[in-house]
Amino acid sequence: MDTSGQATSRHRRAAATILACLFVTSTVGCNSEKAIAERGVRAAGRKLKGGGNAALPFDYIIWYGAVDIDRKHIAIWAMLGGEAEKLLPPYMGFRNGAPLPEAPTRDGYRPAPIDSATMRTIDEMRHIIEAELQQAGRGGLLPWVGFEAESRVARAGGAFHYFK
Repeated sequence: MDTSGQATSRHRRAAATILACLFVTSTVGCNSEKAIAERGVRAAGRKLKGGGNAALPFDYIIWYGAVDIDRKHIAIWAMLGGEAEKLLPPYMGFRNGAPLPEAPTRDGYRPAPIDSATMRTIDEMRHIIEAELQQAGRGGLLPWVGFEAESRVARAGGAFHYFK
């Protein structure tokens, strides 16, 4: 029996699994927190595509965080077009499933006043994001889910510069 051929095959499968985890091209055998977050966010993005409403159309979604250190270290941002800059305060989001959105102020996070129609649209999108993360395997820990005007982000030079 050729054990070197079996060992080589095993090494190739292990290497493919490691690469899948690192680059999340496939999630077979890969259940790291990073892969779970990536699967959930991608699924949410697919589900939200074409969503929102005329005033707040969904544009795209990003996430960042040190989830492999601790699951609580994740931030998800849905970028919205249309009139989002007029309707939403900067950096507005929901902390750990909170019923009302918050936005940063000089004195810390405070409730963000938004109208009821905008709130319904945002709430529907937030629940889709949270549900997709749960389905991907994240469990009961709800993330920070923020909503931002894509125009603000673009003016700052992109998400990296805006959210740093």
